[in-house]
Amino acid sequence: MLKKICQMIPIIAIAVYFFCGVCLHAFAQENSGTLTDSADSYIDAVEKASGGDVIYNLYYDFDGNGTNEMFALVRKNSSDSHADEEPGVMEGRLWYVNADGAIEVMSQSRPYHKDPKVLEFDGNSILPLNQVFATGTRTYLWGVIGGKPYELNASGQINGLSVNKYGEIEGIGEDYNSGRSKDSNTYSGHTWNKYYFYYEHGNIREYGGKNITWEDFCRIPGIEAVKNKIEEEKIAQGEEIDSIYYRSNGIVAVNFEAEDTYFIKYSNMQLRITEDGVEIGKTMGDSGFSDGRIAPAFLDELATYPETFPY
Repeated sequence: MLKKICQMIPIIAIAVYFFCGVCLHAFAQENSGTLTDSADSYIDAVEKASGGDVIYNLYYDFDGNGTNEMFALVRKNSSDSHADEEPGVMEGRLWYVNADGAIEVMSQSRPYHKDPKVLEFDGNSILPLNQVFATGTRTYLWGVIGGKPYELNASGQINGLSVNKYGEIEGIGEDYNSGRSKDSNTYSGHTWNKYYFYYEHGNIREYGGKNITWEDFCRIPGIEAVKNKIEEEKIAQGEEIDSIYYRSNGIVAVNFEAEDTYFIKYSNMQLRITEDGVEIGKTMGDSGFSDGRIAPAFLDELATYPETFPY
């Protein structure tokens, strides 16, 4: 099901792109002329078209063409917001406006974290809206091409997308795979693990993982201390290596399994190969290990995989 959804996302994004263009053109004709390129003018246009109040707006040159556009959240009535709105949360329906007019691009009212930080890629700017859930967030990604808004292919599928110090996009993949029942072969246990992405031609691609062996892993320069930690804290305790994946951005994920009479428990370690050696990813409790299995890719249809292992 997830693969079918992922296959449909680029088609949906294109449809939204052209639909938004038609709507903007119709709006401009109906309102006889173009809007003044200013934040106040754009806010007025959104409130006039929506019949609601703008509670958040970002007036910005998203496509780098020298003129500003605006994404805005609109609250139309009291039902669009929680009666006891949480601190740091804003809820509304998403609108887009430029000199041609204003259109609603996401009709469902959703709660988001306040003050989203724009993501910058190759002269294009992406607005990440992080929807609030009890166990995390879901990031919706919006950009502009040729004056028209569009939703990126990975939108709504990853928790908390952000850009790290290496210029990569990283986000949390949410799953239920901390263990598997041997009787029913069903997985359980809520897990949150990090996956890595990059921006290409207006959309998001994922760094997919190539399966490598333990012998391959042991050839990584500077791996000795990590190898010893795994042998002492995992293998010596009766756990086995389930799988190892290498990604072209230097991330290596090692999955472990610990088996008892009725259950197989999964855990993992992620590390990064750098010019200075090997860094173990940060985890809760700083043990270096996290619950659950890391997949070759969280969004397989968006992933590109290394052809070779370079060590």
